[in-house]
Amino acid sequence: MKTIDMTPSWETITVMCLEVITNPLADREAKDACKQELFRLARTVDQQNAELKAYNEKTTTVGELLAEQAVDEILAEGRERRNPNEA
Repeated sequence: MKTIDMTPSWETITVMCLEVITNPLADREAKDACKQELFRLARTVDQQNAELKAYNEKTTTVGELLAEQAVDEILAEGRERRNPNEA
């Protein structure tokens, strides 16, 4: 049997929660549940952003690798010129 994922998107959840929170007829429990769900979304997004930032700080671009390689080659050539017998 095939399973169908009926999980609503966060955009849909946000719209529903805002409708509940702004509805004067909604009970306090429903409003509190919606607020908690929106805060859960905010924490999840904050965590994902922190993880992405940490990943990006560790990631090296191809340009950075090529620049580092070029510097290494220049330094190696300089050492060879100063000490031709050690090469």
